[in-house]
Amino acid sequence: MESRLKVKYGKEVPELSPQMLLNCNYLTEGCEGGWPHFHAYFAENGHLVEEKCAPYQSSTVGKKCSDFKDCQPVAKVSKSYDVGGAYGQSTEADMMKEVLRNGALCTEFQAPNAFATYSSGLFTSNGFEQLTQLSLAESEGQKADNISTKTLNQRGYAW
Repeated sequence: MESRLKVKYGKEVPELSPQMLLNCNYLTEGCEGGWPHFHAYFAENGHLVEEKCAPYQSSTVGKKCSDFKDCQPVAKVSKSYDVGGAYGQSTEADMMKEVLRNGALCTEFQAPNAFATYSSGLFTSNGFEQLTQLSLAESEGQKADNISTKTLNQRGYAW
């Protein structure tokens, strides 16, 4: 959200509080999971507050939404939407256009099983090497022919 505000207004914006979202967003599961796009829905129907009023705690244990009742609203989402029109319908090309036009995406990804043993550093696996090769080609001015225009459903994934 901060990145999008910076892109839209061309200036620094207040640092927004993720802790308030973790504690107050009844649409998600706090630190136990949930989906990032529900934070956009929450911010559309409510508001966001500054980090300095609701500092990040890395936990929701023992915290309540009412802890932030004195925090002033500093941002609100006017319209949230899924890139591609619906959850799971976005393509790599759609995401690239969205980032170019509006800034960073609120997103998630399907983590491969190898992430279960990840602890730090650069993560490489099949597919990640191809992404690196694509980035190198683009930096040398070559055309990126293998950017996908297929949705997750077209690839055989429901979600």
